[in-house]
Amino acid sequence: MDIGGHLGYFTCLSSKLASDGKVHVFDVDPNCLILIENNLKLNNINNVNINNFAVSDHNGFERIPLLQNPNPGLKINSKANKYLDIKAIQIDDYILEHKIFPDFIKIDVEGAELKVIKGMKNVLKQKKLKLLIEIHGDNLKDFFN
Repeated sequence: MDIGGHLGYFTCLSSKLASDGKVHVFDVDPNCLILIENNLKLNNINNVNINNFAVSDHNGFERIPLLQNPNPGLKINSKANKYLDIKAIQIDDYILEHKIFPDFIKIDVEGAELKVIKGMKNVLKQKKLKLLIEIHGDNLKDFFN
């Protein structure tokens, strides 16, 4: 799983490493989805499931700033004036719905790391699960207390 896929660089790498498996990528920015799709096509990759969801600690919606261009620093719970509501999901529910058992999860969500982790309590119990988490300390404090 690639949570916070942005342009799909890590998604492409993961898909090559998991050539017998499937990669599930999530990004809140609709502008990034086209770039992810293009990167997958350019690299002849077809074992990726692209999701325009905010991975969170609840199911419902999260607000993100409404931007014209893809932005690697896009944050949910932002203080921007114009917003876009994006469907929010918990990873625990996603894996049940799709009947998958992830063995590697990368998380890069600009400060919303704890929200993601709180929504994957059951998946965290898997013995062979590996996590790669980029921590955004300033964003944790400024946007998520």
